[in-house]
Amino acid sequence: NAKDNEKVLILCFNSGLNEYLSQKYSKDNLTISTFHQLLIDIADIEVPDNLPKNWFDNELLNTASDKIIENDIKFDYLIIDEFQDIVSETNLIILDMLLTGGLKAGKWHFFADFENQVLYHKTSNPEFTLDKFLEQSAFSFYLRVNCRNTYNIVKMIEQHINIEPYYQVIRPDGNMLPSRYQYKDNNEQLENIERNLEKLLKVYSKEEIIFLSPKKKGIVESYNAKHPDKKIYEYNFKEIKQNQPGPYFSTIKGFKGLEFNTIMVVDIASE
Repeated sequence: NAKDNEKVLILCFNSGLNEYLSQKYSKDNLTISTFHQLLIDIADIEVPDNLPKNWFDNELLNTASDKIIENDIKFDYLIIDEFQDIVSETNLIILDMLLTGGLKAGKWHFFADFENQVLYHKTSNPEFTLDKFLEQSAFSFYLRVNCRNTYNIVKMIEQHINIEPYYQVIRPDGNMLPSRYQYKDNNEQLENIERNLEKLLKVYSKEEIIFLSPKKKGIVESYNAKHPDKKIYEYNFKEIKQNQPGPYFSTIKGFKGLEFNTIMVVDIASE
């Protein structure tokens, strides 16, 4: 409930999510950025071509902290998504400097999944690191209602990873139930993609389908080489409404934090 005259800072770790939020929400008192891009802008420096080891955690942090003090840069309200990707002792010092009243007395909301989404391991226990910095336990509200996935998608996920059960799954199942297809090699995977994409296109439009892969160059590249007239286009995070007709492609890491109507996950090894 930030007031119109309050300066609000919204941070995330993923650049794709940042692009989406920046285009969807635009106000004079609202600053939306990734954590590192904010520090680069504050420090007014460029990322070196031959990036020294730990440059982001040392030189960037030190230069940005000096500029924050020098220019008295403050925000009245701090919102962070995917906080588990940002939290570390040194990063908390920067956030504390940026927030009016600091983290102990200032106004903030942090959204995090400490159970299943800690990808970067900046600290061994992100939740404890925050509590230690605050010198008390932060007030936590656990979101156990799934608003994003359908019931059958949740059940499929529960078969593969150990997650705390949800109290409720809100989104109804779509026109096609989730399915899984195994493949012994890339030729068979390509055949699976061709067959299932054809099925999907009988129900959904091309613009409703995205392929996600852990690889930048994987089976989608092979598909495009075989089907240049039915290309799968790389998703452009700078466009909310894509200029290309679809279907689309992104890495799983690049798409983290976003959602899409119909998703096909590829290039996943069974081990």
